[in-house]
Amino acid sequence: MNTMNFERIKSQIKKFYKNTIFLDKDFKYLSSIISSNEEIKGCISKLVTYTMNQYEHPYQASDYKTVCTDKRVIIFKTGLFSNKLVDIPVKNIISVQNKIGVFFGNIEIHYNGTWIKIGNIPKKEINLYTNCINEQMENYKTINISQHITTEENYIDQISRLADLYKDGKLTEYEYSIKKQELLENIKNNK
Repeated sequence: MNTMNFERIKSQIKKFYKNTIFLDKDFKYLSSIISSNEEIKGCISKLVTYTMNQYEHPYQASDYKTVCTDKRVIIFKTGLFSNKLVDIPVKNIISVQNKIGVFFGNIEIHYNGTWIKIGNIPKKEINLYTNCINEQMENYKTINISQHITTEENYIDQISRLADLYKDGKLTEYEYSIKKQELLENIKNNK
């Protein structure tokens, strides 16, 4: 996997917060897991907790950091001997909700039939981070829809070219009808 370099990760996070809790070991870890075609879109400036509903048994952990890229939400902790990671692809996120308290709040992310709650988020950052995740979800949907439309238009163009070949006598009626049927099935299967 191509990874972003250390300085690129550092500069992407520092554009959100000049004074950040992220350490060099965090930047190094993120540069090992974030690909070169992935961009950090948001982060939380303080240590967070998370609660995960895993197999109907909530699991809670503290002192984690979180970033949102254009492809996923990453919750991680760099340790002395090992690192811990929760990786939620944007394409799997169903919904994002937040709850704001007096000083802190939390964000709940529903995905793949389960949920995770990121807590201890400073009040002023909750809406920013929630909006960041929602924007990445919307961008993913938009990209998928445009790819689907492009694919369907491609099949329609191929059918049109087949018709031209048939009219020009370069394909038999049998060849034309078989190939046309294959392309129509592809359109049907991609919907």
